[in-house]
Amino acid sequence: MRGAIPPWRDRDEAIPSLGALTRGWLRHFVFRNNKNIVKLHQNKNSVAVLILVAILAVFLIVSFSQINDYGVTWDEDLHYKTGEMNIDVFAGNGSIEDINNFSNLRYYGPFADMIGHSFYELFTQKLGWLDTVAGHHVHIILFAALMIGAVYWLAYKTHGQIAAIFATLFLIFFPRFIGHSQVNMKDLPVTAMLTLGLLVLYLAVTKKKAWLFVLGGVIFGLNFSIKVNAVWVPIILVTWFLFAYRDKIWQGLTRRRELGWSAKHGFKSWGWGLLVAPFAAAAAAVATWPWTWPSPISRMLEVVQYLGSFQWEGKIWYQDLIFTVDELPWHYAPVLLFYVTPILLMVFAALGLVLCLKSFITLKNRGEILYVVWFVLALGLVIALDIGLYDGIRHFFMVVPAMVLLGGVAVAWVYGLFKKIPAKSWRRFAYTVFTVVMVFFFGLIFRKMIQIHPYNLYYYNEVIGGMGGAYHYVEVGYWGQEFREGVEWLNEHAEEGARVAILPTDKMGRRYLRDDLILVKETQDPDYAIHVTKTAFEPFKDKEVIYIVEVDGAPLLKVKRVK
Repeated sequence: MRGAIPPWRDRDEAIPSLGALTRGWLRHFVFRNNKNIVKLHQNKNSVAVLILVAILAVFLIVSFSQINDYGVTWDEDLHYKTGEMNIDVFAGNGSIEDINNFSNLRYYGPFADMIGHSFYELFTQKLGWLDTVAGHHVHIILFAALMIGAVYWLAYKTHGQIAAIFATLFLIFFPRFIGHSQVNMKDLPVTAMLTLGLLVLYLAVTKKKAWLFVLGGVIFGLNFSIKVNAVWVPIILVTWFLFAYRDKIWQGLTRRRELGWSAKHGFKSWGWGLLVAPFAAAAAAVATWPWTWPSPISRMLEVVQYLGSFQWEGKIWYQDLIFTVDELPWHYAPVLLFYVTPILLMVFAALGLVLCLKSFITLKNRGEILYVVWFVLALGLVIALDIGLYDGIRHFFMVVPAMVLLGGVAVAWVYGLFKKIPAKSWRRFAYTVFTVVMVFFFGLIFRKMIQIHPYNLYYYNEVIGGMGGAYHYVEVGYWGQEFREGVEWLNEHAEEGARVAILPTDKMGRRYLRDDLILVKETQDPDYAIHVTKTAFEPFKDKEVIYIVEVDGAPLLKVKRVK
């Protein structure tokens, strides 16, 4: 009879219906599996973090073990003083007027230099662990580690673990990145903060988190307080958003009434963070830049005006010719980038660019669109706007993170192809062979980096014949760190009281000169001359060359007996 209660059940206990049983089973199943999914996601993130920590640990250990191998570079003394003067203002022991009268570095922002001076005070002055130069280089290595972490996490969030690992490896095995990570006191920190800023703001957009927008604004402001190049962040981000979210933008324009409530709700939950971000950026920039305090708006405008009209007066050696900055051909940037990029990365970055271009049509992966926009704008606008360039790729070094991210996408795609191989044994064989091939080519790059250490900043690839081949066509040495090796050689071979000229300026070599040797000008009758070969520079051309700092076939510096 319908509704009858079986004798084995208590008559007061209700009988659950089939629908109730089904709903209960589904709730139990979904809840349990949701917990499992969350747990699996947490485990995957934990593994990713552990891999990143391991990579950073190796990088930091190796970098700090080599920190004393690098000499002082061209403008370091100015950065030392800038960091010290700005910290003195914060401590109440200095004046903004002194900063204003010191040098044009007031237009570049002191944030990184202040961090550098703080580490110098700790590791050199207080602990005595490092010499003056190495003490001022600690923060550059830390900014490089920050850049590695940002590249890794951006690749991981947009394309997964394999892309993250290989993007990071491509960066670490980019010789010029290693060189910059030890001596470049402006371009490396600003590129690291730019990469971090793009990561945070990308996550802010995709996750719709107000606090991430505010954090991204703070990072932008701090980066602007390093160098005005930080303005690339909003340019790249806005362009990416217009391309990557054009479907959403179109929906918003055509379905305004339907989406009105959603837009209002979105603004309440995260949109306010987008509005606060510019104010957070301005506050962070001004707070860390004492020179702007008397008149923040007018002095920021003065920065933009000065740097927009700045014209470097030096000479550039390119294609076996000497150019001024305004005479330099448009193809200087892409050609230099081609010559200084390891071939392995060039191949995979090109493949990654092709793969990511598909997302412009399909919108399948909005992160891939970011990589393309980043690469194209970083290189294309430098060419289109005829921005004054010199000293290799340092002024558009921000293109490097985009390249390694594209390379990571390509490697992940290749590994993905192997999943389609039906036979497990052949699939495993393909994985193994490809991995061995990649390790082999990374090994070749690593061997070259060891051979040219500590001059990875001057690396050129095999296409142009390495540094030796490049020497006849483009600038190789230009930072001046080779003065240390030349001066230390002369210290061991010069007679007591010898007169030494260090050219074209002595500021990179004088700190290493033996105490009894006398530093003189070129016109003051020197016994010896030490000079770089930058821009075919050749003083005392007819005098005997007694020592050459030669790396990978390129003579970076010469020591001559003048009399």
